[in-house]
Amino acid sequence: MTYGAVKAGDTEDSPKAWKAILDIKQDLLKFTGLWIEYSQQDNTFLGYENRYSIGGGGGNYDYVGRNMDYANPYGTSKWWFVKADQKWNDKWSSFVRFANVDYDTDYLDDATEWGVGIGYQYTPALYFELAYDQVDHGDTNLLGFDGATGKDHVVRFRTTVNF
Repeated sequence: MTYGAVKAGDTEDSPKAWKAILDIKQDLLKFTGLWIEYSQQDNTFLGYENRYSIGGGGGNYDYVGRNMDYANPYGTSKWWFVKADQKWNDKWSSFVRFANVDYDTDYLDDATEWGVGIGYQYTPALYFELAYDQVDHGDTNLLGFDGATGKDHVVRFRTTVNF
């Protein structure tokens, strides 16, 4: 396998990926901002494993390359990501988000993630966020990845300091 040229197992030397994003700001809808993202990637496309490393505010559920079916490598993984975020005033904000991925393989279940959170802007330079996320990878995983089956969840407290 090579990275950059995106050639995996000599099965495909020109995989395709595309993404469409609809970003509606809270100014337009009044009660919430809305981010709707859909993306597709051929399963031979090698990408980042960290879903927060690309995609800006939307992110990717990016397991492409690891879910490739080498016997039939021409499937296409499809992602939906929806996020609604609300700014209540100059201090308080909240969000809810949902993601779903269809791996287009027989040996991996589809995955679903959802989360909610609340944020507080203490000062212009100091921000706190409390969030809950849950992911369900399904029960089928014949590739042996650690932690890629079943449900998992996390409660996260994040502090952001800007200087």
